[in-house]
Amino acid sequence: MSARAPSPLQMLLFAAIAVAVILVQLLPLQLRAEHMVHPDLLLALAAAWAVRQPENLPLLLVAPILLLADLIQDRPVGLWALISLLLLEGMSAQREALRNRPFPFEWAAFTALLALGLIGQSVVLALALVERPAGGITVQLFATTAAVYPVVALVLHYVLRVRAPKPAERSRRLGRVA
Repeated sequence: MSARAPSPLQMLLFAAIAVAVILVQLLPLQLRAEHMVHPDLLLALAAAWAVRQPENLPLLLVAPILLLADLIQDRPVGLWALISLLLLEGMSAQREALRNRPFPFEWAAFTALLALGLIGQSVVLALALVERPAGGITVQLFATTAAVYPVVALVLHYVLRVRAPKPAERSRRLGRVA
């Protein structure tokens, strides 16, 4: 746990960026949809934020935004939101280990969790006898989302100044109650 308290301004910033990402994905950009799959920028943003400042990314903020994205993007309601929340919890659970390692380890952790999430989504959809996206679309989504993660992390770090606390700012009483 970090020594910092949750910042309402940081939470508002995340919410505003997340809603903007959802709305931008609705814009008709004259691209041929069958040839290009857009990355899941919302998931990449939330995962990078969860590693850097998990205290500013509470479940009650992220869950409604992810459900809104499911509704607007015409996905099975709640499935990708749930998988995304599990991925975010996985990333924030590894945050201490990832902070002490170079960035490629964080990127690899995100990529592995994303792959597990997409496989899990395919399994659930198959068990529910729901039409699944073609395999090529899922692979393209995986590749584009994994490729955009470093860009999102750079923007968070250098442009928005969303950074992990320095070692001196972290709580020295980690794990203690009193």
